[in-house]
Amino acid sequence: MNLVSDTVFRWVVTALTAGVGGTWGIIDGRRLWRLRDAAPSEALGDKRFGYGIGVGIGIVAILGCLMFWNVI
Repeated sequence: MNLVSDTVFRWVVTALTAGVGGTWGIIDGRRLWRLRDAAPSEALGDKRFGYGIGVGIGIVAILGCLMFWNVI
C-alpha cells in the first residue's frame, strides 16, 4: 500500500531539494557579493570559502534536479 504515487513522491522530493538548494545558493551568493569590497584578511578568506561552498551546493542541487527530470 502506497501513501502517494511514485510521480508525486518524485515531485515532492524534487521541490524540496530545489527549494532548499536554491535558497541556500541565493543566500550565500548574496553574502559572498557583500564581501567583494571588504579588505582581505584571514577571517574574510574563510567566509569567502564557506560562502563559495554554499553557492556550489546550491548549483549542484539545482543541476541535480534538472538532470533527474532529463531537462539537461
